Amino acid sequence: MSDLPEGWVDTILSEVAETKLGKMLSKKSKTGVGSRPYLRNKNVQWWRFDLSDVGEMDFSDTEFSKFALRDGDLLVCEGGEVGRCAIWRGQIPGCCYQKAVHRVRPHRGVLAEYLQYVMRFLADSNALEKHVTGSTIKHLPQEDLRILSMPLPPTTEQTRIVAAIEEQFSRLDAAEEGLRHGLLNVYRFRASARALATRVDSPIVKLSEVTAAQGYGSSAKATQDSSQGVPMLRMGNIVDGRFTFDDLKYLPDDHPDVAKYELQEGDLLFNRTNSPELVGKTAVFKGRRRALFASYLIRIRLLPECEPDWASLVINGPLGRSYIAEVRTQQVGQANVNGTKLAALPVPLPPIEEQRRIVAEVERQLSIADAMQAAIDSALAKSARLRRSILDRAFRGTLVPQDPTDEPASVLLDRIRAERVVEPKKRRTRAKA
Repeated sequence: MSDLPEGWVDTILSEVAETKLGKMLSKKSKTGVGSRPYLRNKNVQWWRFDLSDVGEMDFSDTEFSKFALRDGDLLVCEGGEVGRCAIWRGQIPGCCYQKAVHRVRPHRGVLAEYLQYVMRFLADSNALEKHVTGSTIKHLPQEDLRILSMPLPPTTEQTRIVAAIEEQFSRLDAAEEGLRHGLLNVYRFRASARALATRVDSPIVKLSEVTAAQGYGSSAKATQDSSQGVPMLRMGNIVDGRFTFDDLKYLPDDHPDVAKYELQEGDLLFNRTNSPELVGKTAVFKGRRRALFASYLIRIRLLPECEPDWASLVINGPLGRSYIAEVRTQQVGQANVNGTKLAALPVPLPPIEEQRRIVAEVERQLSIADAMQAAIDSALAKSARLRRSILDRAFRGTLVPQDPTDEPASVLLDRIRAERVVEPKKRRTRAKA
């Protein structure tokens, strides 16, 4: 980083900290002999630890001396969300760590808190990308971690920077907590609007009684090449009772399934296979673009006496969700509701004009909820940008004032280098003695 303030230096992580990967996980390491708790990648979150599920494996005395954690160690994720890190404060006595985690142990004069914020800054600014390997699961090799470039201010200025970041972040934390609480209220408002709308004193019919046609979707293999032709809607394209057109796959225009599975305006699509929480989610196709539907969806074309939006409202509401929970079957983490059970789903059927009136009122209320959510999402995005701006200013030396009496970081680096030269000699002397 160029144009650093007086007293700062550009350096790399290996100059200011010792890094070490943890012990390799294996079945042979789980005999129960010398068993100790250890941290995995999933235990390390941004600036905190999730200790709800801590594993155990064997560590010999020699291994324990290598992989034991000390108060003040910075643990950095090697895989997954690379760079994610937190400072260990001895929450579990005698705890170790596995190979999916880097242990970063700062040298004297370098604050773990400062390095923690450096890692977040590098992650947010995509500076880690050039050091990452792997396409599906990303990894940050130790040799690349060690050469990460970073600015180093004097120790006392590190303290001031950390204090300033924490003060400003604590304010943003409080604001974001309020926004997330507001978002939760928006979700509740949506659910309440749908639930109250379908509490009508009307005859109950089976869905099959108001269905003109019902069928499963195409099992043809689609591609991500948009030039192929017609997009195919899949279960992931149904979100909160509506369609999203993200992450689409396509079939060629001349594919035989296009004519058979092309959607029409007013088609109701029901997700027949998914997790227990999501199976049965439903949306109405509005016909704004051409689209097909995949085999994990069931298409329903309704008779004129039942509005598609009304049926969707019922299925996504308490009555529909309760029925789906009763009839779904479960296999290997996936729940399923077949076409026969869907056809028997109970639907209250008020007069068509009443259906339309209720649907219009629910849409009005949902539009209010959408506007509220958009405002909250915008505020959360602004908060995230403010965090990045604070870190950017911190590591450019403009967040806190410099003190000309601070010991320069170059002196700190010289002292660290000198201590690293002396330490091996001390160990050899003790071993010889």
